Amino acid sequence: MSSPHRLHVRRVTSQINMSSTHRLHVRRVTSQINLFYPHRLYVRRVTSQISMSSPHRLHVRTITSQINLGSPHRLHVRRVTSQINLGSPHRLHVRRVTSRINL
Repeated sequence: MSSPHRLHVRRVTSQINMSSTHRLHVRRVTSQINLFYPHRLYVRRVTSQISMSSPHRLHVRTITSQINLGSPHRLHVRRVTSQINLGSPHRLHVRRVTSRINL
């Protein structure tokens, strides 16, 4: 960690398969976490844009989620299931699993 008040969470690029031909990639950028209280921190997520092969575009919005520190050396990031509407009858769900971060 570069500073005691900051840590970086790296997100890997995850691939979502929609149909046999369509594929889209969700890119997660490195997000910065600021520690405000000794037992609480806030994760800020930026709106990332996903481009598809069709002229369609969709935005994935991730809201600010609050994280409680369970132990002084570990914290759990909880991600909610966010729903993406593609306009057509297609619908796509992005599931974010709970990831553990070691401080």
